[in-house]
Amino acid sequence: MSGSVVANLDVLNGPSAASAYANTVGGTPQAVVLFPGDGTALTAAGRAQIREAVEAFQQRGGTGFIKVVGHSSSRTSNMPVEKHLLEIFAKSQARANAVAREIIRQGIPASRVLVEAVGDSQPVYYESMPEGEAGNRRAEIFIQG
Repeated sequence: MSGSVVANLDVLNGPSAASAYANTVGGTPQAVVLFPGDGTALTAAGRAQIREAVEAFQQRGGTGFIKVVGHSSSRTSNMPVEKHLLEIFAKSQARANAVAREIIRQGIPASRVLVEAVGDSQPVYYESMPEGEAGNRRAEIFIQG
């Protein structure tokens, strides 16, 4: 051990990229759906990730819950702090809702889907670069129970 800190950035590009998003509250997400730009619309890749999470839930017997946690980057246009906080929270809620709607559309009962929005309070990347912002514009899918 040299005492040097070395980042393993390969984890973000491999099939286990979701593990980079692990947190102490929900564990490792089943899927992480990223949203392009400042939007809340699902991409084809996002729909495929949701489909895989739905299949994993069904393979576990379809019991318990699917929890969707919506996130936002901390960037907004120049505005008062109160409006900024409302804007980023609303964006994270809209992302979580978009994923939840797709989960329900794919056959999971709404009573099994939990939705949470956390704004920009749980970033996984520094936002000094656009790539950091992109990684924080997401919804995480957890299978519980």
